[in-house]
Amino acid sequence: MLGCDIITSKLAQNQFEKAQKYDQVKDHEIAMKEYQRVITKYSNTIWATKAKERLTEYKNQNRVKHQFDSAVELCQNKEYFMAIIRLEEFIQEYPQSNLVPMALYRMGDCYEQVKRFNQAIKTYQRSLDHQNINPELKNIIKWRIESIEEDEKWYQQGIVLFKKGNFSEAKSAFLKIKEQNYKDMPRILKTIDKELQESYQFLLKAQYEEQIRQTRKEKQKEELLRKRLEKEKEEPWSEEWE
Repeated sequence: MLGCDIITSKLAQNQFEKAQKYDQVKDHEIAMKEYQRVITKYSNTIWATKAKERLTEYKNQNRVKHQFDSAVELCQNKEYFMAIIRLEEFIQEYPQSNLVPMALYRMGDCYEQVKRFNQAIKTYQRSLDHQNINPELKNIIKWRIESIEEDEKWYQQGIVLFKKGNFSEAKSAFLKIKEQNYKDMPRILKTIDKELQESYQFLLKAQYEEQIRQTRKEKQKEELLRKRLEKEKEEPWSEEWE
């Protein structure tokens, strides 16, 4: 009887390790089937207990992944505020999940889309501080933070110039902002274009009026010269007749 138990345990172990191999190459569908075979064929072994534990982990992981994917879908559908709520709920419920850094990244992106840039930076920083973040995502997030900070620098510079009435320089500063929907950029650029157009029209009018004044002056000079020449031409004749 003992010999049969040993053989059964060995067969169960082999079946379990076979399932693990599929697990390691992330062929989870086949792995789950193999774990289920361990449970069905060798239900009284320790390997069946381990297989049950692994299947329970699968179910939990699937539930976590489903919740995460549902929140991401809201992002993709541009339901940004609802996505932020769902992502925060996910993070609070599964703080140790490997998906938390990505959830925070997605949340930061949502904040960017609704122009809450300070909140976006804070959320991105939470992702950077998480222990499970991978190097590739870390580099992406650092770039996003630097991009927002760079845009904010040009935005503030543009606002200062705009308030001073330096519309051309203000526009140059604003156009250096990568995110053209940054804050109230579209409205400001529209206002600047209007001011520049009015300034241009005023300049053209001033130039036209100045040109008319110069033309009048030239005509006056020409007329005075003509009269003087005519007078000089007549005077010798008048002297001769005297």
